[in-house]
Amino acid sequence: MAPLFDLILTHVPPPMHLDRTRPFSMLTVQIESDPYVGMLYVGRIHSGILRVGDVLWALDAEGQTVGEGKVKKIFAKKGPERIEKDAAGAGEIVSVGGVKNAGVYVILVQMEGWGEEGPKPRPSTPIDPPTISIYVQANDSPLAGTSGTKLTSQLIHERIYKESETNVVLRILPGPTSQRLARAARARGAPSWRVARDAEEGGVRACSGAAEGCDDSLS
Repeated sequence: MAPLFDLILTHVPPPMHLDRTRPFSMLTVQIESDPYVGMLYVGRIHSGILRVGDVLWALDAEGQTVGEGKVKKIFAKKGPERIEKDAAGAGEIVSVGGVKNAGVYVILVQMEGWGEEGPKPRPSTPIDPPTISIYVQANDSPLAGTSGTKLTSQLIHERIYKESETNVVLRILPGPTSQRLARAARARGAPSWRVARDAEEGGVRACSGAAEGCDDSLS
């Protein structure tokens, strides 16, 4: 593959819109989770240079501030491995840790250096709203507790909320009782395979939509 990559570098011009002399800006497109750092926001740096210790603001599509924080970690990918960096510039794809309440499809910016107009949000495609939801609760069938590892409502809720931190298509809402959660997603296939995985772990019973009856085949 080396000759092909050399040919690309020789004949394909570099991107002209990436300017490292301007203030830092990056549109987040994905969320990761690190047990030591917390939430990591992934994106391609559009302008400027980011360094550990910089203070960033998170702006939504309307330009409103939704989060802020000091950069604690910067990660990049080298093949399948994640490497830590002290700084990264325009054109690089990085994961940024330290910003709170940013979310996905928001722009991370440095507030200084933009002039009178200030930073502007970048165009992005909004996430489609959920189209189907299911209720999830601890298994209360006669075979409850005979298999699986997450057998109580607290453990089930913790796992679902942990998953929703990095899976932006999921929306978790309170259920009709304290023992239930409503888990919503965009397509029928999305909740179905999660229910199948819950069933493999055991301890989960599911009800589709707002229906009164439960599908005990998933218990």
